[in-house]
Amino acid sequence: MCGIFGYFDRSGNSLPRADLERMGVILRHRGPDDDGIFSTRGVALGNRRLAIIDPESGIQPMLSDDGRIAVVQNGEIYNYVELQAFLVERGIRLKTNSDTEIILRLYEFEGIECLHRLNGMFAIAIYDDDEKQLFLARDRLGVKPLFIHDDGTRLIFASEIKGLLATGIRRELNREAVP
Repeated sequence: MCGIFGYFDRSGNSLPRADLERMGVILRHRGPDDDGIFSTRGVALGNRRLAIIDPESGIQPMLSDDGRIAVVQNGEIYNYVELQAFLVERGIRLKTNSDTEIILRLYEFEGIECLHRLNGMFAIAIYDDDEKQLFLARDRLGVKPLFIHDDGTRLIFASEIKGLLATGIRRELNREAVP
């Protein structure tokens, strides 16, 4: 099942580490096998992993060799074996048999357009430090959940609403969004 969580603060402020850890604890039931958090100034990506594909090497967050790109994902990329062959044919060296690494290497190779190649059920977060951008994506049918709170300064995301609430955001109804 897995769970992802994190934030991106447009003014570069960091969320308290305790909030991030609380998000991970709340999502533990989604991925009891492993957990990890990548954080840098104003951004963090976290993962609770249910280790199915490449249990030993598919640890998340997964980072590019130079550390500028971080990826977490919930789900499965069904065509990752074909994409793996596509990347190897182009001389890209892979370190794992993980579908998460396929996302990372495709992003390095093609940028955000790589999402069009993915066939599966997924929720993905990609942080690119060179661009100072966070990309969030879901599969075309929205099978894997991804909840987002954006107050204009800070964007917080998680696989469950409970993860968002762990950061102290207020529960209030947006009357404009309800017909």
